[in-house]
Amino acid sequence: MADSDPSDLTAVARLIVTAVARHDLDALRPLYHDNLVEDVPMVGRLDGADCVLGYFAEMYRAMPDFSLTAEQFAASGATVFVRWRMTGTFNGASWNGIDSTGASIDLRGMDCMTFVNGRLQHNFVAYDSYMFASQAGLI
Repeated sequence: MADSDPSDLTAVARLIVTAVARHDLDALRPLYHDNLVEDVPMVGRLDGADCVLGYFAEMYRAMPDFSLTAEQFAASGATVFVRWRMTGTFNGASWNGIDSTGASIDLRGMDCMTFVNGRLQHNFVAYDSYMFASQAGLI
């Protein structure tokens, strides 16, 4: 798959969003590059597929009803932007060292996904971390 074909990479980005929405960690692994890096607000830098998959597993335990919906895709070269909406209830296990609060979360954000050889190599996640903290009952 050519990195310069935005339509192919958008299809891969759609597969990633679908797997995250379905809590399907096994479907994510083959879509990740060996040197995957994710930068996530309030969390920091996640290095490697195992680290990223562990992050999602912890998030699913913290918000068992976690839902993710892609609202828009835009692509240029090896980069795909995904505007999304995430909802869930923080009523499960602790997340990132924070005990659950029972709060409902409804958040919009964007991923900036960069691909190498058709696999996700870097993802820069952007969302309003103050809004998340406020909705989650942390502030």
